[in-house]
Amino acid sequence: MSFGQYYARSYDAFYRTKDYAVEAQFVHDRIGRICGGGPLRILDIGCGTGLHDIELLKAGHDVTGVDMSPAMLAHAEERWIALPAPDREHLRFVQGDARTLRTSQTYDAVISLFHVMSYMAGDGDFTAALKTARAHLAPGGAFLFDFWYGPAVMADPPQARERVVEEEGRRIRRTTTPYWDRDKDRVRILFHVEEDGKTTASEEHVMRYFFADGLATALLAAGLEIVESGEWLTGATPHEKTFGVYVLARAT
Repeated sequence: MSFGQYYARSYDAFYRTKDYAVEAQFVHDRIGRICGGGPLRILDIGCGTGLHDIELLKAGHDVTGVDMSPAMLAHAEERWIALPAPDREHLRFVQGDARTLRTSQTYDAVISLFHVMSYMAGDGDFTAALKTARAHLAPGGAFLFDFWYGPAVMADPPQARERVVEEEGRRIRRTTTPYWDRDKDRVRILFHVEEDGKTTASEEHVMRYFFADGLATALLAAGLEIVESGEWLTGATPHEKTFGVYVLARAT
């Protein structure tokens, strides 16, 4: 799924309260358990508008951010241009598909954040994305991603929601309408965005959720061994109210 031009325009407004600095620190700490403290060469698959990558750059890492959406990358590039010249040498953004990307380089760590792997809705899509991660790691490298946790989705299925934000004189309203395909562990979500009462975007996103056994099997088949998993940002043992879970894996 590639975010369209108009939804990308509103994306940062909807997630402006998201603490990217705290999340980047969590990533830094976790991948450091495998790779050491750094500085590290990091590949971020599904980088969006680049806010995690900016924070990882501040932590001293060299980061390559990849996204499928030209519109999201345009916002990331604006941030890159605003950086001091020495920092720009350690951050780059490129367009690419998580399923087919091959940069011909290896990295100390590959990351994929904010449920990007849950967007790999087909079994073939997810397998291909795992192969992409493994292809960019030398043996012993770290792969970290987060995802929708199956038991939590089963206990509290997604519901229709509305969110309204105001930014720079704009009033932006987003509604999300989910359709749950329980047999396939998928949720089809219709996003509708209005700006000052006028429709600016209507998109369909298909998300999948995962269970521990299936994840471990898929990762091992791709040459990735789980080192740890837990609740996103806390590391606590997941339970039926834990919607977001992370996995830290090592390339074998």
